[in-house]
Amino acid sequence: VNVSNTIEIVNRYTFESVATINSGLSNPRYIAFSNGKGYVTNWGSGSDATDDYVAILDLATNTLASNTISVVEGPEEVLAINDKIYVAHQGGFSQNNKISVIDAASDAVSKTIIVGDVPNSLQVDASGNLWVLCGGKPSWTGNETAGQLFKVITSNNTATSIDFASTEHPNFLKIQNSDLYYYLGGALYKMNSAETTL
Repeated sequence: VNVSNTIEIVNRYTFESVATINSGLSNPRYIAFSNGKGYVTNWGSGSDATDDYVAILDLATNTLASNTISVVEGPEEVLAINDKIYVAHQGGFSQNNKISVIDAASDAVSKTIIVGDVPNSLQVDASGNLWVLCGGKPSWTGNETAGQLFKVITSNNTATSIDFASTEHPNFLKIQNSDLYYYLGGALYKMNSAETTL
């Protein structure tokens, strides 16, 4: 709950409260799980590019670790693939174009991947590839950029992309079997993940 800087933990079957975490958070956004830990993205102040971090939640005790993982501005969606945590950086109140890769064994950033502007969705396919949908900078910024769809080979973190038109800003990427789905301009689009064009 980012406005009140809390995490509410409930039993998934009864929806009864298990625990509330209300310290150590600053605008928490999303969470992913790996190696008995939860990784929680935190904006800090949306207008401060230096206070963003990922908090580490011990799932056995429902407590936050005293250490955090400092990351670049605007961490949003987060996804665990094997022992790696991928964090999309939309940019807080501005725009960003990076994916942080965190090693879940050392809890440290091991690599930064440059993608398109405003990465808004992360998905993983059956082969373990990471898909990143970037919305691009909106027109109101005065520096509008096109959306892009990136495929990242997670074994070596190399990326390839497909470009949208200059005024197209896609969102909400999902994967079902070998098909990609995304939202754009009031419509839902579907494409096979083996395609090289939209």
